[in-house]
Amino acid sequence: MATAVDILGLSDDSAQHQQQPASAENEDDDEEPFQLAGLFLAAKDGDADRVKQELLILPPTVELNGRNRSGETVVHVAVPTGSLPILEALHQRGVDMHQLNKACENGLHLACRLGDLNVARFFVERAAVCLDGQTRDGDSSVHLAAKKGHASVVEYLGSRGANLNAQDRCAETPLHAAAAVGSVDCVRALVQAGARIYVEDRVGWTPLEHAIKRHQTTIALMLINAGAPIDHVDHQKRECPLHLACREGLLPVVQALCAYGCRVDVYNAMGVTPLHIASRAGHLELVRCLLLAGASPQLASRDGVLPDVMALAQGHTLTASLLGKMRPERRAICVEQLVPTQRPLPRIKLKVFGDSASGKTSLISSLRSNAITGFFRKKFKSQDEANSLDEESQTFSMRSRTMPVEMNFEAAHEAYTKGIYVQNVGITGAGEFSVWEFSGYQPYYLFYDHFIGDTSCVHLILLNLMDSFELMRQKVMFWVHFVMGRIPAREPLGFCGKPKSMARIVLVGTHSDRAAGLRNPEGLLENRDADRILEEVLALTRYRLEVCDRVFVVNTSEAMSPEMKALRSQLGDWRTEILRHLPFSNGFLDVVISRISEWVCSTQFPVYTWQQFVETVRNKVNPLCSEDHLKDLIQELQYTGEVIYLESDAGHDMIVLSPQWLCSSVLGFLLSQDNISQARVTGSFTADDIQFMIAGTEANQLLRILIALDLCTQVEVEDEVQYEFPCLNFLDSVRGLWEKEPRHDASVYAGMQMRATKSQLVHIFPRLQCSLRRSLKVDKEDEQHSPVLSEADLFQWHHGSKLSLAGVECMLRMEECDQVIRLRARGPRQQLPLLFGIYQDMVNLIEQTIEDTCPSMEYEVSVLSPKELRNHSKVAIAVPQGVIFRAIEDQRNSAPSSSEVMVNFENGLVLESLESLLCFGNRQLLTQLTLGPDLHLSCLRTPSFQRLCSMFDPVDPLGKDWCLLAVRLGMTHSVPNIDSGNEWLRSRTAKILDEWGKEPGGTIGALIGIFKELGRADAADLLMDSAPLYQYSPNKADDAAGGTGTVGASADSAVGAGAGAVELDQATCGGSGSTLSR
Repeated sequence: MATAVDILGLSDDSAQHQQQPASAENEDDDEEPFQLAGLFLAAKDGDADRVKQELLILPPTVELNGRNRSGETVVHVAVPTGSLPILEALHQRGVDMHQLNKACENGLHLACRLGDLNVARFFVERAAVCLDGQTRDGDSSVHLAAKKGHASVVEYLGSRGANLNAQDRCAETPLHAAAAVGSVDCVRALVQAGARIYVEDRVGWTPLEHAIKRHQTTIALMLINAGAPIDHVDHQKRECPLHLACREGLLPVVQALCAYGCRVDVYNAMGVTPLHIASRAGHLELVRCLLLAGASPQLASRDGVLPDVMALAQGHTLTASLLGKMRPERRAICVEQLVPTQRPLPRIKLKVFGDSASGKTSLISSLRSNAITGFFRKKFKSQDEANSLDEESQTFSMRSRTMPVEMNFEAAHEAYTKGIYVQNVGITGAGEFSVWEFSGYQPYYLFYDHFIGDTSCVHLILLNLMDSFELMRQKVMFWVHFVMGRIPAREPLGFCGKPKSMARIVLVGTHSDRAAGLRNPEGLLENRDADRILEEVLALTRYRLEVCDRVFVVNTSEAMSPEMKALRSQLGDWRTEILRHLPFSNGFLDVVISRISEWVCSTQFPVYTWQQFVETVRNKVNPLCSEDHLKDLIQELQYTGEVIYLESDAGHDMIVLSPQWLCSSVLGFLLSQDNISQARVTGSFTADDIQFMIAGTEANQLLRILIALDLCTQVEVEDEVQYEFPCLNFLDSVRGLWEKEPRHDASVYAGMQMRATKSQLVHIFPRLQCSLRRSLKVDKEDEQHSPVLSEADLFQWHHGSKLSLAGVECMLRMEECDQVIRLRARGPRQQLPLLFGIYQDMVNLIEQTIEDTCPSMEYEVSVLSPKELRNHSKVAIAVPQGVIFRAIEDQRNSAPSSSEVMVNFENGLVLESLESLLCFGNRQLLTQLTLGPDLHLSCLRTPSFQRLCSMFDPVDPLGKDWCLLAVRLGMTHSVPNIDSGNEWLRSRTAKILDEWGKEPGGTIGALIGIFKELGRADAADLLMDSAPLYQYSPNKADDAAGGTGTVGASADSAVGAGAGAVELDQATCGGSGSTLSR
């Protein structure tokens, strides 16, 4: 049986003799006291009580510094356990804490290798162990910590004054070691502590060379930024870091070295330059970078070989071709094009909105006129005015019906703008603009979100002063909500939820010659009704949009009127301000802009994929442009309105070289009144139909763009590929789609509806239908194994969709009269897993579509009464989700958690349970939902955060602002830091909530409770009305289903739970969970 002596490796002879500890070289010959065996064993087990007991029973004469056969003392054995009580007990008994093992390591060395900061602190502060002691290999404590990546230990040792530049036997410092093993945190700690980054090891490498050789790109960039010697040459191969980076193919490192001005035409011991090395390896991007940095392609190697010859010899034809083109004069031109300048971009975009007959086209013509053209324009305009009066009176009734409460497919006049008319306009006194005139014809509204969203432009909203005040107000508020909802709020949020950059809007009143107005002291026309509308807009958009504080009342036929000059001046001022925050132009951008028109004329389909665009620019403009140059270029081209960048789900992003072609010639015709009146009412077309409809363009290519714009979806109809356009689907609803039938007598029902302000949802619904069709995928391989699949059906009509599968039915409708999107679902109880899964995925799809289309739009969610749905009441009865949220809160505050939550509808005649409203009456399924009060704060949408910031950022007379909120949230320690920043750049409320959200328990319900304690019922009501009502976790539902078999929506595919072959794509639906949210 093994004894403690055998286990610990104690010498057998030590049981009979007691000797002093010997040196590391002779410790195998030493004998140790047998009495230490128990102490060693207790220390190895980390048992502090046993160690203390052993120390008490040992006689005072026993030498406690005895070693085992490995040369370790009891201190070495105790360190790996990390037990501070053991070490403290040994230290108090007089054990030598400085003893070394065979590798000349003391306890501090072991603690640093293990990364035990507390033990290391003990040896330094209590035992006063030398910080800079070195092991047999020359490693100091800092070396050992750096090699293992223990950054906290490295920081501590540096703070205690350890030598950060100690060198081991290979002359490597801790920084060499950290760079070699790839410990970013240790490198950062050493650099910040002042470690020298230019120390050479035995072969002449600095830490930078070690990082490059081992492909530690992040560390290499960190060292370069910290001032590492970029032209350092090693002792053996006479290579600098650029040689190594080119050999290893590290493009970011090469770019950084060149950016910091390293020498590029330097030879190594083999007589080659970095350009030779990159060319021979075929690193095309590296070669491009070196040439841009000044490397000479005419510089031969020591053997007389040019870089292009080396590349060609290795079969790298593209690299050789690039090098062959780079003659000195050509390279000088290419380099000069890419050099940044101080010139601003040539133009920005001006987007013009307004209903038909509001005068958009006439205004643009007047803005571009000068004194001479304006005179003739006014003269001809006055001659036409008499003839147009009758026409205006006839179209006035048409204009009164164009307020977008319901979709109007009849154009206000024959000369309406088709789609979006794009043109470059030089506005006298304001500069160059790319003017985008958005048609007021309503069928076009559904794709406008693709061309709204950036804040580096100016938005004009026109109001016709001939309209009545209420009609004028409705139209203006519609367009303000339309634009504001489609512009995402860039974070971090500023004071009162102000986005990082706000869109700029100018209100322009037209037809001032036919409306009452007075001149102000400045001599400019004003309109009282327009000013009232402006006040309402300013109140609505405060901290959301930057709205000009005056309405420009103009007569669009008078190009040089004082009002028109004032408008030009405002546009010029904002143009200058916007350009100040945009990147500067350069010769590269200028040349590409000049060549785009040539590329457009050379093809009937002016659309490039990203790869085609890259190849074209490099072949025809500048071969030296890198990927970063091209990304900057495409961004600048979008700022100036020269191109449109379309992201594609297929991974082939597209660049439209002619916005006018896409927005007017294609989309303008596709949804024009003439085409709508002639198109097939089903909205389904073959590729040949599209080819006939839009001649001159390859249909398959055009359909790729229309699919990317979410205007159509590919479907199979009787083995024929067709393309469904919901925006052109004018089928009437079929009778009997949702009738009270005997087969549904035992069915369970549920439903919800969404309502947005100012009639916004009607223009989103075709996009929702398109997403629904695309999300439904059929796996043909499983069709023969799934009898349920034959029952799956998605029928879509004008403003309606119905999905049927295995007795489960979900119907989605756009109710124009109520301006709501209404979802209803029903099915047999035995199909509850399938029913609940489909219902949740459709809810999720609605939310995700709205989020993608209108990320800043606020909308209300209500839950329909299942009882009324079962009775098929003609009037839908719904309860706002805020009422349900309050019922949950009230039940938790007043009753046991097991009691049922009941919701009373507004009419007082209907009382529904929570599981009936949310889970088709299944209580077990309700337990699988995370209800709104328990959701994390991060589930809130950005508009809700913005409104909270607007409530708490301003100083409250009673002190109920952000400061008291921080105290109630337990964030008192953060108040000084939060208060020290610029409140206009960063919302203090947002900072508090961000920090509090990182703490355990940062839920919506907890925040509501804090608001109530503060007496801020307005903030509590906001959260209950706008926070998600619940979140569904399918995995939890699966666990529950395993027990009963009644609830079991699939984790990844709710529909697949029933059919096994049909699923709602979660990538489209926005994740595996489902949330009712605004």
